[in-house]
Amino acid sequence: MNNAEPDNPLDYLDNLVTEGEIGTHQRDAGEIIRRLGQHAISNQPHSAVVAFPWRYANGVWTNLFEPKRQVIERYEDAMSAAANDTQRREINRALVARDPDYPQSPTQFAHGLKLIARHWWGSDAVKTTASNGVTLAAVAPPENDNTPTPERQAKGTGRDNFERLYNRGQLDDDRDVAETLYAAGLRYETDYNSGWSGMYGSPDYSKPIVDGGGEARVPISERQQGARDRVRVARRAMTQRYADVVEAVVVNGLSLEEAGRKYSGYKGAMQAQTAAKERLNTGLRALAFHYGISLKRAS
Repeated sequence: MNNAEPDNPLDYLDNLVTEGEIGTHQRDAGEIIRRLGQHAISNQPHSAVVAFPWRYANGVWTNLFEPKRQVIERYEDAMSAAANDTQRREINRALVARDPDYPQSPTQFAHGLKLIARHWWGSDAVKTTASNGVTLAAVAPPENDNTPTPERQAKGTGRDNFERLYNRGQLDDDRDVAETLYAAGLRYETDYNSGWSGMYGSPDYSKPIVDGGGEARVPISERQQGARDRVRVARRAMTQRYADVVEAVVVNGLSLEEAGRKYSGYKGAMQAQTAAKERLNTGLRALAFHYGISLKRAS
């Protein structure tokens, strides 16, 4: 490893990938183990429903929502796949502990992650592609983008572009699911516009709410503040990985290609579109779950 140890365990995993110490399967397994482990040691009740990122053997990412007790079972089951206590200890210290402690040599750590990845996805799992620190699965490309026609571009809104995606069947292959995702997106867009109507620029979500969220300190109504609070809570439910793309497409009217280039690190049009489409779908599913909108499927 380099002299300087990163503060963020996910950066540590990315560094190991860059240095050829681990592959993307191991990196992905490490990201999931970190979140599972954090939930396992949290003070939340065992009945609480928690969210965590998940990757399937075909390389596709999603967000899962399960009671904490099931998440603990997932975590313990995965850790049992490691070969020995040394591997489990190094994985926990580096990825799960509140104060990360990285091993001097990543050999045992890397092998433990390899066994966990194989336990979850087998030896024939589809590899993900690293791009600017982001791992993304190869997913089916969208049939088309939601880029507005030139005559509509000047007056198009976020809702126009989002509606175009819905009408073209690009939110989800299942029409009933797509309808639910569309409803969740519109609810988010309504809260966003209610909270920040007339504001120049974008909110700074990294700032505490008490600090004005980076916006100009001007009086706002209780209704506006309530809408802003709901948006922030909804973003936490989606996690930033997916919330940024949802907001870019649903609120700001970016095309899938534009959103993919901005947030996934891909430069090619097709890769950017597929990246954004996957994150948009996952984010909207998390949003629907957060809002309590039933995710119906066609019979």
